[in-house]
Amino acid sequence: MPGSRRLGNPDFSRIKFPLTLKKLPYWTFDSSNANIMTTRIADNTVKGAAYLLLFLVLIIVQVTTAQAQSPIKKTYMGFTGNFGTRTFGLNSDIDRLHNCIVNQSGGQLGVIYGNNIVRYRIGLVGYYSSGRNVPGSIDLYVNNASVNFYPLALIQSSLSRVQPYINGGASYDRLKFYGHYLSEDAQAANYSTTRAPYLGAIKQINGAIGTGLEIRLIENHTFVHLFSEVRYGFQISDLNKNSQFGNTTSSSQVRFNFGIAFGCRK
Repeated sequence: MPGSRRLGNPDFSRIKFPLTLKKLPYWTFDSSNANIMTTRIADNTVKGAAYLLLFLVLIIVQVTTAQAQSPIKKTYMGFTGNFGTRTFGLNSDIDRLHNCIVNQSGGQLGVIYGNNIVRYRIGLVGYYSSGRNVPGSIDLYVNNASVNFYPLALIQSSLSRVQPYINGGASYDRLKFYGHYLSEDAQAANYSTTRAPYLGAIKQINGAIGTGLEIRLIENHTFVHLFSEVRYGFQISDLNKNSQFGNTTSSSQVRFNFGIAFGCRK
């Protein structure tokens, strides 16, 4: 068109960009860092559980002292029994056991003593056996001592039929291993026997914290209580001296218990 100016195609080659893109950093995955992080998380979990258990013990001591000075106090003395399950992992230099998840079921008998707020339980005899998800079989023999703290008893003028509680304690555990997986020639082993041969054992002192719910069926001069609880266990000390199982430990212990307590109340 007359009087109009024709525009040509723009030439971008003359345009200079002063900014340049630098090479962006990238992340690499280091398995050693992951292992260190996992170890730190496990250590912090054990430390946190130990601090919580210590805090619970201090509260119980203080409450027991206050309860002893109170004119209103009921004493419980009797027996307790429970049935339950345990689940934990194994860390070992034995290939068949390493990273193995063990499920066990069994029970325990013991005695109980205490008052409305704090009650002590001592497990005299405890036995648990493993299922078929582990090589051979693993038996657990346990003795323990624990304390139940009933917080609602501090604020209630009369005890309700259902009482929640906090539990903490320690146990002496002995794990016995049976099987053929340590034999140099496993195919030549005698499988005709009903019980696999005994291989060795590990001994540990473990702590545990948890919570539970108690139902009071009878509450007069005698008492009958049903309870259900869940507890998390952690290792305090390794007493293992066996050369074959010297590097075998249990971890991440979860326990579910259902039981009954009965006796006299005065």
